[in-house]
Amino acid sequence: MSVKYEDFQSLEEDTKQSNGAGVTNQIRQAIMMKRRVPEPSSTLICSLSAVCTGLIFIIIILIVTITRQGVGETEHSLEVKLRNMSIEVHSRVDQLYEENSRMMEKLTAIESFMNDFNEHGVTSKVRNIKSLVNLFLSDEITGSLTSDNQRILGAVGKLTDGLRNPNGTTDPLCGSEWTHFGLNCYYLSRNARPWNYAKKHCEDKKGHLVVITSLDEMNFLRDIAQSQSLWIGLSNDKEIWKWVDGTPYERSPKFWKEGEPFIWDDGDLHFDRFWDSSELFSVLHHDNCGCLEDGESWSSSSCSNSYQYVCEKKTL
Repeated sequence: MSVKYEDFQSLEEDTKQSNGAGVTNQIRQAIMMKRRVPEPSSTLICSLSAVCTGLIFIIIILIVTITRQGVGETEHSLEVKLRNMSIEVHSRVDQLYEENSRMMEKLTAIESFMNDFNEHGVTSKVRNIKSLVNLFLSDEITGSLTSDNQRILGAVGKLTDGLRNPNGTTDPLCGSEWTHFGLNCYYLSRNARPWNYAKKHCEDKKGHLVVITSLDEMNFLRDIAQSQSLWIGLSNDKEIWKWVDGTPYERSPKFWKEGEPFIWDDGDLHFDRFWDSSELFSVLHHDNCGCLEDGESWSSSSCSNSYQYVCEKKTL
């Protein structure tokens, strides 16, 4: 089968024409589409720009507001903390001032004590101690101790004799009507008498009105007194209290009731109890004697009053 040249040429021309027509159609369609899509106007573009600008401005304002609010809260928190710290510092400063004041008072007291505790004071204390040592080593004290030892030995012997004769009713250390306590014997009178009568009666019985030299002895007398008032061997001579046996009043324990003894000062009386006429006369004439009031504590009373009394003597 043969193909002619003319046929190929005709086919090529048809193809070119067909291709040219297709391109032309595409261009035409693109132009038509461009005509259909409207171009944006300048008003729309300005509006969009204004909206974007407003949004950006609002965002900036929000950011600034949030930032300032955070800074404000931080500043308020710092202000509260600083205020609390200031209060705490002031409180601590006041406390330090008080501690410093107390410390200064203590230092002043220590300084005063050290000033008093000088060489003269030490020498005086040493001298007093030496005097006390010499007193206890004196012949009077040692002689008294020797006498007490002898009486103790004698008492032991009498107790031994008493144990050998258990049927006896008399206390071997004290004798009839006397009660033994410690190294002494005590006699309680049956009748009430003035102090001077009681003093003489005790001396007639080879003893003296009781002289109280210890708490144990005081408690013993309370037991035998049974809440009644008793004369004791204490009297006032020109504002000076004395024991009948010469025992130093200053060295003996005191068992005065509250407000006793009364105070005599330049002829004026100072006391806190009511005195009857006889007692007031005795007070004005310094006529006072000591008694165990109601069996409890010492009291000063007119020596002319009548009480029962207690005599005291050494063991046999």
